[in-house]
Amino acid sequence: MGFEEFKAFEEEINKKRINNNVLAVILIILIFLILFSTFKILNVPNSYTANAVANVSFCFNYPPFPVFDNCPNSSYVYQEYNCIVNTSDYFEGQNHFFSDDTVLFDINSSTGEIKFTPQSGDEGTYNITINIIDDSGCILNNASGLLNITVYPQQSNETLIIFDDSDLNNTIYKYQPIMFYANYTDNNITVTNASCNISFEQNNVFSEWYNMSFDNSSGFYIYNSTTGFLQGDHLFKVRCKNLDQNYSYMENTSNFVITNRPPYLYHPFPNITMKQGSSVTGYNLNDYFKDNDLDLLYFSHSNPSNINIMINSEGVVTIIPEPWYYGTKTVFFYANDTFAPLVPSNAFNITVEQITYPETPPSGGGGGGSSGIVCIENWYCYDWGECLPTGIQTRKCVDLTGCNTTKNMPETVRECEYIGTCYDNIKNCHDNLCETGVDCGGPCNPCATCFDGIQNQNETGVDCGGPCDPCEKNETKTPNIEYPKKIEEEKKQYDFTLLGIFLSAFILALISALLHDKITPILSKLLFVKPVNKKVSLTLEANTVILLELLLKDYEEKRITYNQTLEKLFFLLQQLLRKEFSFKEEKTLEELKSFNKNFGKKYKKVFENIIDNLEKASYKDKKVDLKKLINQTLLLTYYFMNKEKYYESLNKFLDYSEKEKELLLEKILTSIDLLYHNNRLESAKVLLKEAKMYYKHLKNKNKFKKVLFFEEKLKENK
Repeated sequence: MGFEEFKAFEEEINKKRINNNVLAVILIILIFLILFSTFKILNVPNSYTANAVANVSFCFNYPPFPVFDNCPNSSYVYQEYNCIVNTSDYFEGQNHFFSDDTVLFDINSSTGEIKFTPQSGDEGTYNITINIIDDSGCILNNASGLLNITVYPQQSNETLIIFDDSDLNNTIYKYQPIMFYANYTDNNITVTNASCNISFEQNNVFSEWYNMSFDNSSGFYIYNSTTGFLQGDHLFKVRCKNLDQNYSYMENTSNFVITNRPPYLYHPFPNITMKQGSSVTGYNLNDYFKDNDLDLLYFSHSNPSNINIMINSEGVVTIIPEPWYYGTKTVFFYANDTFAPLVPSNAFNITVEQITYPETPPSGGGGGGSSGIVCIENWYCYDWGECLPTGIQTRKCVDLTGCNTTKNMPETVRECEYIGTCYDNIKNCHDNLCETGVDCGGPCNPCATCFDGIQNQNETGVDCGGPCDPCEKNETKTPNIEYPKKIEEEKKQYDFTLLGIFLSAFILALISALLHDKITPILSKLLFVKPVNKKVSLTLEANTVILLELLLKDYEEKRITYNQTLEKLFFLLQQLLRKEFSFKEEKTLEELKSFNKNFGKKYKKVFENIIDNLEKASYKDKKVDLKKLINQTLLLTYYFMNKEKYYESLNKFLDYSEKEKELLLEKILTSIDLLYHNNRLESAKVLLKEAKMYYKHLKNKNKFKKVLFFEEKLKENK
């Protein structure tokens, strides 16, 4: 205790002493007066008499008692409690006044009404004394009673509505991202502090639970997933638990639909002309049919008489007519992905040209000469036709004499060397190069891609839809779900100034639309606002990692053939090198070799090994291990991602709006999740490096703690 504090304490003690002394003096005076009065009364002379007159009145009253017949003994948090305390009073016409001894509510002093709504924290049992007093003026004019009320935790009135992108009239395809939503409310109020999880049915068993995150803008719990589900109807379930209340999990089950894209005829199948007694092989139906879902295709054919057609497991066709047959048959091929009906090819002809041989004259008899008339053949032959892809030429010969014999008939079918073209509907080699697709790539025009600025290859828009990424939606569709209504603000009246503001805004918007590209950068600098990018996407390198992993998975699970895998791998390598070395037109393997000087010793060897193996794999009799080849391409992709040049993508990221940054990071985390659960840890670590780089520059880091989760998980799996 300090000096000043001690002085204050001493003064307080002195005040108390003075007050106590004064009280003692007053008490002594009172005692003295009482004793003096008593002495005087006892010493009054006996001769004195006194007459006294007094009015005496008596007050009879029964006190009022509280009656709690209509007062419940329980209530719930956020639920209104209401009752009126009645009275039991013998005397009618009296007014009663009520009071209580609780902080839970204030009883109406004149009516006895109890009305209140318990709040969170009011849970418990209360023994409340209710006092009643009447206006009789008598001594016995009040009584009390005990009201017991137990307040229970909030009574659950939960709703859990779940849906997904396919419920929003969005068509979802295999390997495309799909968003799942949960609208979790309690008493018509969105629960923002909840644990919501999602699980998917696979092979009649539900998977582990995956965490759903709350999205402030929509008010929904969401989960973004790139599904590996096959086409069809699939079940998913969501459970949610209000962390602010002592509730158990509420659960709901729904379904989502992965729509199949059936195969389609990519190139028409050519007519085939062959000579009698020969066979044709080498046409691969995977070059003519395509499937946007990358499903393994199964092929069949119509059954023309006298012509045997065989299709092996890789789609290669072999045609063998009966040795004696010649003529023309119309044939169809069919493709099927097991999810859709058969898809037919175009109608094409198989023509078998007859080979004629000189007739052998009959052997003569032992007698005299023949007396028959001899017909002398006179053959005229047309020019030889063009050399056909089957390596033969045909011509037509006519006997002008009409002998109906073929003794001296010239040759009508001969072998030739066919030179391929870019318009023969055959994938072949010519001009010292080999086509990479039917009549495209190599010596021909580049094959259709998702980056050529042309709507082709069954795309629904320019470079989107079909085999490419989904086209961006023009409008956001929402499910038909009832939500708590917002309180509408009172309408206000505005003067003509509002009209002027509106017209000015309209004119500015019109000018901005016409001169968007020039005005946007200027306004961004003046207003210190970063321009919004329309499309947020992963870097090409990161996207290549994901596509290579999916390609490897499809190949390992035999969903695509060896040749299909090889074709897709070459395409991904072309895109990767095209960006790194800034070339536009497609390169051949021979041309790609020249880029090896751009690599260090280690990666130069990796790059050369990839090119050499691709060359070997292009010859059907020299297959290489495609699993190893894909993993080598992944290693090359990692190399490009780790180069210092790669960090230029950070500058692009910083130009995004905060919402776009979050969207991009969400995409990366979805990909990491997919790789992690498929045990592709090396690729997951590479993408995590990019995610961590972006994570540092987010404002709302709490929303993406999954980055830290994967960092810990991947450390455990070194």
